[in-house]
Amino acid sequence: MAGILNRTLIVPPILDHHAVALGSCPKFRVSGPQEIRFSVWDHAIELIKTGRYVSMVDIIDTSSLVPSSIQAIDFRIFASLWCGGNKDFTCINDLNARSSLSESLMQCGSIISGVNGNIDKCLYAVDEDCRTTVWTYKNGEEDGVLDPFQPDEQLKKKKNISYVRRHRDVSKTLGPGSESESATILAFGSLFSASYKGSELYIDIHEVQTDQRIQSLIGKSKFLPFVPEILIAGKKYALETIKAPFLCAQLRLDGQFRTTGQPLFWA
Repeated sequence: MAGILNRTLIVPPILDHHAVALGSCPKFRVSGPQEIRFSVWDHAIELIKTGRYVSMVDIIDTSSLVPSSIQAIDFRIFASLWCGGNKDFTCINDLNARSSLSESLMQCGSIISGVNGNIDKCLYAVDEDCRTTVWTYKNGEEDGVLDPFQPDEQLKKKKNISYVRRHRDVSKTLGPGSESESATILAFGSLFSASYKGSELYIDIHEVQTDQRIQSLIGKSKFLPFVPEILIAGKKYALETIKAPFLCAQLRLDGQFRTTGQPLFWA
């Protein structure tokens, strides 16, 4: 999404398990983007304050993507620049200064979550989510096409919902010439997507033959390894502790197994 929109990706931290409730797209039981943004901001700041902050790039090796394909900035640096006046707020010991900074961070979180609405040339909060929108890119169809997966009549009556899922081109909606183009920050809620009943829950961008740059980015993103430190530690654990061949696999929610993509932990 950052590559398509030519924006800098703000890399998030690893959140505590179940710290932010996203809900279930297939059942249309989803937390709103504004609520998610505020919850994530609040939790990320708490991780910084308590010294438990671990960036996504501390775990996943993104060197094949950054900076060759996209630009990125860590959330800590972004928050410091945006809210703290270039201060490293993890190193502030003065209680009054900490109190003042905490208040500033809370105000920042409110702004970026979109509580006060969009701010001209500053913030554009994307309030579409998987209940109404499937993002596409240069797939040849017109905007507004109905997605194959829609809430069934039983669910509509049970949950009293009227959601209709439509396809929207991310570049046409949020790129050059759009209402959001001039905004410094483009804030989404959750960007989680997965295949479900022959459709994508939120982002249906797999092949872009007419845009080789994005096609290359998609190819590079298909497998992102752990950082070398984790790979070395894993191999050492396999050799010295397990001492037997095994393959690390992942059990998906649909009950299917998926391997890590390469035999990282063969003893």
